[in-house]
Amino acid sequence: TSSSTVYAYITGQAINNNNRVALLQSDGRTVYYPDSPPNTGTPLARNVAIALGAPGNTVTVQIPQMAGGRSVG
Repeated sequence: TSSSTVYAYITGQAINNNNRVALLQSDGRTVYYPDSPPNTGTPLARNVAIALGAPGNTVTVQIPQMAGGRSVG
């Protein structure tokens, strides 16, 4: 894409935390363990959108040990 408004979302199960659902926060380093939402579509309590910036930009993230991880961008 040529857009500067692109975000990545990194999720998985934290192997070292009872396989809890884990997401990386917008800083690309801090792990967020969300509580089970009361309803489908309930907003997350933390910002987990990792801004990728303009085309050609490089973003470095620190992914902890996860099982079944996904990265969507």
